[in-house]
Amino acid sequence: MGAFAFSTHSRGQDSAQLQIGGGILNVTFDATPSAALRQLSLDWITRAAKAVTVYYTQFPVKHVDIAIHVGEGSGVGAGRASGDPLADVRKAIMKP
Repeated sequence: MGAFAFSTHSRGQDSAQLQIGGGILNVTFDATPSAALRQLSLDWITRAAKAVTVYYTQFPVKHVDIAIHVGEGSGVGAGRASGDPLADVRKAIMKP
């Protein structure tokens, strides 16, 4: 139901592409997180996308860009989602 299609590292950014439920999720971190934080974030996104896929019987959009801001501190910060004109999600996570 979900797979990591590829992962790249460049210019202080880190990105991954997930294919879940017929949709493509492009995940970009604005700074390279630790390996543990990166995996935790991608696992969370994958679980959430699979839950949405089960609810709708497929992922509801063909493509979504997910931008993760990596900041200092702890916890997860505010986020926002938009569908105009394209599906877009922005979220802040904190590294200890």
